[in-house]
Amino acid sequence: NTGVTFGKFRPLSTQENNTPDASLMISERSLLSNMIAPADGLGVMFDATRKGWTYQAGWFSGDFSDNIPGVKNDGLINAGIAYEKVTKAESGAPLRSRWYLNYAHSLDDDESEIMPRHRVANARPFNNIYSTGFSTQQDRLGFLGDFTIARGENNAWGLTLMPTYWIMPGALQLIG
Repeated sequence: NTGVTFGKFRPLSTQENNTPDASLMISERSLLSNMIAPADGLGVMFDATRKGWTYQAGWFSGDFSDNIPGVKNDGLINAGIAYEKVTKAESGAPLRSRWYLNYAHSLDDDESEIMPRHRVANARPFNNIYSTGFSTQQDRLGFLGDFTIARGENNAWGLTLMPTYWIMPGALQLIG
């Protein structure tokens, strides 16, 4: 129930940012996620799971590269906790619920190349990103909620609410 991940991957941040590209419900990540979420970086993440709870903590280099980044500057520290529960609804359909809380802190101040992923002209990097949210899925109906705050010399925050409904299960999904 424990593990270590090492290599180039995305630090924990928003629920949307931590969804693999192929599994996104919409064709592209939201403007908020693209604006504040960290880029893929060279890092190490330790995790443990016990009784539905998942705990994660790690460190990422501050270097950005489309290929394999190196170790540069002090990087960022990253931590997260999540709880997932699968039960049965009154109808007998599986009910899956997940809650999470993630935190990222840049140790590089103004020199971070990975926090945020996309740098707007003359924008300063964020020092801290806090994100919490939940998702639930019962039969055809689902819902995702996410609240994120990015703090630094400039601040940003956003709320994502995304209801879903499977019109044709596994083939056609309506997303709001």
